[in-house]
Amino acid sequence: MDYRKNIYSLSLNELNDFREAVNLLKANGTYDTFIERHHHAMMHATPMSGEPNNANIRNAAHRGPAFSPWHRQELREFELALQSVKPGVTLPYWDWAQDAALPDPTAAPLWTDAYIGGDGAGPNNLVPDGPFKDWVARIETSTGALVPRSTPGIVRMLGRDPLGFPTLPNAAEVTDSLAEGVYDSAPWRTTSTPSFRNRLEGWLRRPAEPPEPRMHNRVHTWVGGDMQPGTSPNDPVFFLHHCNIDRIWAQWQAANPGLPYVPASGGPPGHNATDPMLYLEVAGVTPNSTLDHHAMGYTYDTEPPIVPQIRLEALAWAWIIIIGGLMVTPGGIECIRCGRAVTRVLGVVSMALGVLGLVSQTRAGRAGVTQRFTPQQIDVKGDMHS
Repeated sequence: MDYRKNIYSLSLNELNDFREAVNLLKANGTYDTFIERHHHAMMHATPMSGEPNNANIRNAAHRGPAFSPWHRQELREFELALQSVKPGVTLPYWDWAQDAALPDPTAAPLWTDAYIGGDGAGPNNLVPDGPFKDWVARIETSTGALVPRSTPGIVRMLGRDPLGFPTLPNAAEVTDSLAEGVYDSAPWRTTSTPSFRNRLEGWLRRPAEPPEPRMHNRVHTWVGGDMQPGTSPNDPVFFLHHCNIDRIWAQWQAANPGLPYVPASGGPPGHNATDPMLYLEVAGVTPNSTLDHHAMGYTYDTEPPIVPQIRLEALAWAWIIIIGGLMVTPGGIECIRCGRAVTRVLGVVSMALGVLGLVSQTRAGRAGVTQRFTPQQIDVKGDMHS
């Protein structure tokens, strides 16, 4: 089971490994396939009968119910790709609501050379430092094709993009989103209400709220630059952001176990529960395939620990291990030849200690203990051009 942590909770080695794995995927071309699939999914309209064929109304991965499942699958595919070049790496999340509480979110540790590099600078707003500063982004031409940008670098405009928004979503907005009582509702688009999906994605606003992007959408516009268009995975913060969006969906699911994914049927193509979702690496994945993220192989450090259930009746049977003439049972350790008790150490005690160790380790992760690093502490061996 992969254990996803807040990026500020990563150890120095874990952070180095993550940065190195991302750069290895960029170097071997795998990373760019995620940019392309996301872009194509965003450009592919999924109209219902009577709706215009317009991707800005709804598309394969946004503005409809499949928003959460599609990105959950994309994140898992990305995480497995990271592990293919750096075994043991897991995808961290960026809790932007935590940074929103800072006096200046642009001064958060994430935006330093020690993590993913800072804000853009110069006439082109290119990121000047960090492990990804020399990347070549893929941008859309007037014909819809994706080509390498002529100038290397990632464009960022933290809180100052003219097409963006100057603040991040805060903890109160996250709490408000989690209060939604249904996953989604007709007409399965940006006007759907009530809808947890629509509020999480950032289209749905309360009547008294101003007409501005919220939640997921606001984070994209706050980072700005390369995070604005359909090619937004050009900036690796895309995956940290969407990992946090997935974590919030997992929290909503845990709080509402009886509320199903909708629509089961009769909704937009590619958004019904058993419809194959488009432009993913794995063909045939449906929204239903993604509803149990534990079954997909990962958990979050903010979730209760997963402890395997032990059938009590199994403990009634003596389990036997023969080591050098000794018989180990739940009752103790006995000599096979004479039957005398060598020691009365209970097997169940060792079992309990193992479980307690797991719980203790998990609680430490859930405690939100952060380890903020400086550039001098970071091993830059993962930088492609260092």
